[in-house]
Amino acid sequence: MSLAWKRVMSVSLKIISRPLSVRRPNDPALLTREEAATFLGVSVSSLAHWSMAGTGPVFIRVGRRAWYREAHLRSWMADQVPARMGGSA
Repeated sequence: MSLAWKRVMSVSLKIISRPLSVRRPNDPALLTREEAATFLGVSVSSLAHWSMAGTGPVFIRVGRRAWYREAHLRSWMADQVPARMGGSA
């Protein structure tokens, strides 16, 4: 078997062996970025942009995925209310 063929087979096996659903860490209270975006009523890309800019809600990085706690999302939303409307910001 040629080296190129072995490489193709190796990549194919990696793709096939990936889980079809997201594997959650051992904390069921964690939300995926998609679930957090739905909770906040924003797009996933907005949430990703905010996290890169450091202006979004606190998240936990596990591997390549970002995970959010509902309590952190609620706290972040409360901080977004302007002071003139009764918020702390």
